[in-house]
Amino acid sequence: MLRIYANKGGFNLNYFKFIYGIVSENDDTSSNLIKNGNFDLGSEYWIHFKADWDGAYSVAAVENGEMKVTIYYEGPQFWSTQIAQSNLSILKGETYELSFDARSSVVRDIQVMIERNGGDYAKYFGPQTITLTPEMRRFNFVFTMNSETDEVAHIVFALGKIGDANIIGNHEVYLDNITLIKNK
Repeated sequence: MLRIYANKGGFNLNYFKFIYGIVSENDDTSSNLIKNGNFDLGSEYWIHFKADWDGAYSVAAVENGEMKVTIYYEGPQFWSTQIAQSNLSILKGETYELSFDARSSVVRDIQVMIERNGGDYAKYFGPQTITLTPEMRRFNFVFTMNSETDEVAHIVFALGKIGDANIIGNHEVYLDNITLIKNK
């Protein structure tokens, strides 16, 4: 099977492959900087972080090909609960397109960012606040790396308390089809 998507720069071809008898979209590893963005390999390459010293409590697992984060208490900070991936090579002066699918069992805000992994956690993209609903939606963002090249940057989906929002309590957040493509 072959899917063709039109975009600003022409066409993007996504090929499919058979994995264990199941047809699944194949991340083109030559262009997608995100590893296992469709969760075919379970949670491999992904980090689930929770600031348990602040009371944040959540469980992350891949279900039905999606990253599902069951959040019992999101914590008092935006960064208190996270899904992240490290070791992204983000080059100075290059433009990137970040795309992903997301939903939540309750209406809530989350943040997504690409940043330095440590030190001052300098932001290269975001934090971008988005509102999730129970319906899966596709999100797309384009940004240019204006800082020096970072060979070990990371992407963070911040699932903690966002801004002045009330604490939500028990709910789920789902992520899928995450891509980060350097524009040509």
